[in-house]
Amino acid sequence: MKHYIAVIAMILSLYVPVQASTNLVEKTLIQKVSDNTSICVETNLNQVITEILTGVKNAGGEIHQASKNAVGQAYDYVKAESPEIIKEFLRWKLLEACIVIAIVAMASCFLFYLSHRMGGYVKELLKNDPRLDRNNSGEYIFGMVGKWMCRIIALVALIVVISVQGMIIGKILVAPRVFIIEYVYNTIKSHRS
Repeated sequence: MKHYIAVIAMILSLYVPVQASTNLVEKTLIQKVSDNTSICVETNLNQVITEILTGVKNAGGEIHQASKNAVGQAYDYVKAESPEIIKEFLRWKLLEACIVIAIVAMASCFLFYLSHRMGGYVKELLKNDPRLDRNNSGEYIFGMVGKWMCRIIALVALIVVISVQGMIIGKILVAPRVFIIEYVYNTIKSHRS
């Protein structure tokens, strides 16, 4: 291929057409050898074009064969590795769901502990001052509202996260193909919008 490109470059840069024959098959080309002399060279244009096209055809065939081999190797690799990649993806999604549940469970445990401490604080208030007006005492109201808010937030967080992440875990364990199809569908849908 380099040889043909060099021939084309040489023809185009060193030769200047001076006369064309009537049938346009042969061209008369002049090459300047020195300032005083010039050599007249006649070349069969069809032969040059045929050689160039043959070189291009051979090089194109080699490129096509090399790309065909590369695509075939890539396909074989993907085909061989796909089951392992899918298993790893499913394990990762399963672990991800378990980690989210564990984090929310720890936060909920902390909120339940905080609620328990606030309930103890309210009991301590009532124990120290039995005449405490429950409707007008800011400490008592804050303790009771805080205690119940912590419990409600912890319960709602646990219910929501366990139901959502539990569905993911269930799909992965029971119907992994359905999970993959839904995951791909949701990914494509989210990228389109």
